[in-house]
Amino acid sequence: MTSKIEIQNVYGLTPLQEGMLFHSQSDSGTGAYVQQLLIRFSGELSVEALRESYLGLVKRHDVLRTVFRASNTDKPLQVVLKERPVNIRQEDWRHLPPDGQEKRLADFAGEDRRIGFDLAREVPVRLTAIRLGERSSALHLSFHHILLDGWSLGLLLGELFDGYTAHVKGNAYTPEAPAFAFGRYLHWLSGRDDKAAESYWRSYLSGVEGISGLPRTRPASVSAGTQSPVETYSFSFDEKLTGELNALAQAHGVTLSTVFQTLWGVLLHRYGGTEDAVFGSVVAGRPAGLPGIEQALGLFIHTVPVRVQAGSRSFSAILQEVQQDVLASADHEAYPLYAIQALHGGRSPLFDHVVAFENYPLDRDSLLAASSGSTVTDLEWHEETNYDVHVTVHPGRELTVRCVYRPSAFDRGIFRRLEGHLRMLAASAVRYPERPGGGAGLYNGGGK
Repeated sequence: MTSKIEIQNVYGLTPLQEGMLFHSQSDSGTGAYVQQLLIRFSGELSVEALRESYLGLVKRHDVLRTVFRASNTDKPLQVVLKERPVNIRQEDWRHLPPDGQEKRLADFAGEDRRIGFDLAREVPVRLTAIRLGERSSALHLSFHHILLDGWSLGLLLGELFDGYTAHVKGNAYTPEAPAFAFGRYLHWLSGRDDKAAESYWRSYLSGVEGISGLPRTRPASVSAGTQSPVETYSFSFDEKLTGELNALAQAHGVTLSTVFQTLWGVLLHRYGGTEDAVFGSVVAGRPAGLPGIEQALGLFIHTVPVRVQAGSRSFSAILQEVQQDVLASADHEAYPLYAIQALHGGRSPLFDHVVAFENYPLDRDSLLAASSGSTVTDLEWHEETNYDVHVTVHPGRELTVRCVYRPSAFDRGIFRRLEGHLRMLAASAVRYPERPGGGAGLYNGGGK
């Protein structure tokens, strides 16, 4: 950075940000933690109105003016700039046929991931407006996960398009909620009780041995996983089964997320032939004691271990225990994952995959008001982490499960079988919750 750049604030990093920064530096050029969203539109799209709206976001939210420094400093720092220029790249692909446009989009996204971000020199967000037809276009948004989590992305898009609609109509736009400075959260984080958290996680993980993973084609390589591309396998539970799972959650006074975690844990039991399973869970990490944090942009999530012990107990009993653990761990979820791993002895990772139950504040059908002249027709999401597989669960009328995996570690057939096994287990759990483990007769070993 040059002397002409004015600095507003300087903060340390959260433990998760430090980990992402480390992996981004060691796995440069692989797309590690580069998140991408392609939004397709029909109708007229005003790039100038989009730029004005995004400029308002940059002025309002300090995380959109933040760069990250790791050299010539005792510890990594995030530096909030007073100002940041806004540029939206423009592409015109109207001369290409539809299949040529799709190929260009794929190539463009791949090159964007390969380039990644220079976190020390640029705020890691890029926007590109692409003209596809006379009344069709797309917006390609890419950002580094070190800056934003999924909940924040939903907030950003909502505010971006509310502002866009106002600017298209010639009106000023002022969000109702005041901006939340990320430094407030960092101050809260620094005051947490690490001793209580250490005691909790030590007790919670007592007796855990080995990794409870999915059946692999090749051995685990968590740290090196970003060296190969990813593929996606998605499936959904139909409305009937989704409704039954919601009813099961309500009947037991738990959340749908807890029901899915329990199902996933029992499935890992069956695959591994054990009575103890541990996997990673991504939690929102927004403390209720900080007013305004629900509308804040930033990286607030944490990854914590979830332990599911089955034995001969009923699915209902396992479900209640998982829910109790979720509530008990809420006060300690900010404890760094590397510290939790150290409590386990550091001999091997606690888990080799993560599960995230996504409930973003994003209504895809109402991103743009009808008066804006444009309509969102599709959203396409791409994300990568340093795990060989991560699973995202999206609630709705149909519960959707999205498995992003590395073919270098997993065969696609594993996920086809997983889909069938998970459906079978879910159907059995809603009908026979008092039977051991839901009563589903799965074979041990995911390959069978």
